[in-house]
Amino acid sequence: MLLANERFNYVKEAFERLDYRERFVVSEYLAFCPDCFKLKPKKVKFSEMAVKLCLTPDAIENEYKKAINKMRKYLKEKLL
Repeated sequence: MLLANERFNYVKEAFERLDYRERFVVSEYLAFCPDCFKLKPKKVKFSEMAVKLCLTPDAIENEYKKAINKMRKYLKEKLL
């Protein structure tokens, strides 16, 4: 239980290091609330987010991949 809580805190820290748009894209695509981290009932597609942000779906997908890679890099540094 303690290990799971520690992992959650590291993931939360990694998420909070992202900029606003990256946090929006990740939280919408993975369907969780960016404030309380509770799950949402439905994922939002890249095409739907593209309309909200006035970007192309490819740009949203690239933003998502960039954000996930930032989080992955941070977590590797913290967990090694």
